[in-house]
Amino acid sequence: MDDVATAMHSKRVFGLLAFGLVAWIGGVGDVTVQPVRAASTPPPAECASLEVPENAKVATNSWFCKRGFLESEGQCVPLEVPENAEVLLNSWICKKGFHRVGDECLELKIPENAVARRNFWVCKKGFHRVEGQCAELIVPENAKVSGNSWYCKKGFYREGDTCRPLSVPENAKVLLNSWRCKNGFQQVEDECQALELPENAVVVSNSWVCKKGFFRVEDQCVELVVPENAKTARNSWFCIKGFRADGSECVELDVPENAKVLLNSWVCEKGFRRSGDQCVAFDVPENAKARRNDWACKEGYYRTASNP
Repeated sequence: MDDVATAMHSKRVFGLLAFGLVAWIGGVGDVTVQPVRAASTPPPAECASLEVPENAKVATNSWFCKRGFLESEGQCVPLEVPENAEVLLNSWICKKGFHRVGDECLELKIPENAVARRNFWVCKKGFHRVEGQCAELIVPENAKVSGNSWYCKKGFYREGDTCRPLSVPENAKVLLNSWRCKNGFQQVEDECQALELPENAVVVSNSWVCKKGFFRVEDQCVELVVPENAKTARNSWFCIKGFRADGSECVELDVPENAKVLLNSWVCEKGFRRSGDQCVAFDVPENAKARRNDWACKEGYYRTASNP
């Protein structure tokens, strides 16, 4: 009798373990059993055919409505174009001399001394906009008209509604309505003072830069220390192709199989993509073509999943 009870107990425990859960409350409670489910695998990416509605055109992996039609709930419906309007791609605009108000095109009211510009108006040259009208400009002495405004002539600057003459210091030159120090001089308050050039430097406008092969440290030019397998680039250095910078040295690249050198790094060859420090091949599904390190669906097809 004891042997039978032991066998039945062993069979019960084995069954519970097979389903993945044993719930035993107080040694007597109810048992809840849930089966173990396998992890779902996402479907592989593929290229599916596009469903193109009427009055639409294919654009690579998508579609767009033809001129005069508008996309609505996956279909292309005709535009409703009001009077005095014209179609522009998938929308409409008012004709010249009319402006949009809601879904209508109303005629522009153009004041005296103004001209129409498509859907708005502007004042003529020598006039400016004042409260919906075009008033004549008041141009001061030593000024010129520019469109709907005015500007001071060269050698004068604007102060309020007048043009005043510039006060130009020695070793400076006039630039329209201002002045600038000549090359080799720098501005100090309202004067132009000569630059103090350190050794191995050259003048550039109102400042200086170190010559090629030297770099700036405060007010001096210090010679560059260029490592092996490097080239000078003005005031710095860079590693040659196939090498990368590592501190103050250039070390050779470690290029994996199915890869090629690109300047100071490497890229995988066509048909392979990077995975860590390796280049691994990838599959191209039907109706697709390889694009460097990935693939793209042909025209008229679209990608159905994001996983590679």
